[in-house]
Amino acid sequence: MFSDIEDDLTQQEKENIDSVLRHYGDKNAQWLSDLTHMEDPWKDAREKACVEDGERCSEVITKGEIHLYYSGL
Repeated sequence: MFSDIEDDLTQQEKENIDSVLRHYGDKNAQWLSDLTHMEDPWKDAREKACVEDGERCSEVITKGEIHLYYSGL
């Protein structure tokens, strides 16, 4: 299944994926969710929606907002 996808990746892309998996691969879903929700795009969305911590938020975070944030890291 994955071999078809793997064939389409460059060596650099494979190395990037391996690096991410080495760093985050042993983390559970809640840890990863908590990590991302501490970052500005998620905090900004919650602020726009005027929701408190722990409340459900359905504010959309655009691809542009994600790109802007992560390209600045």
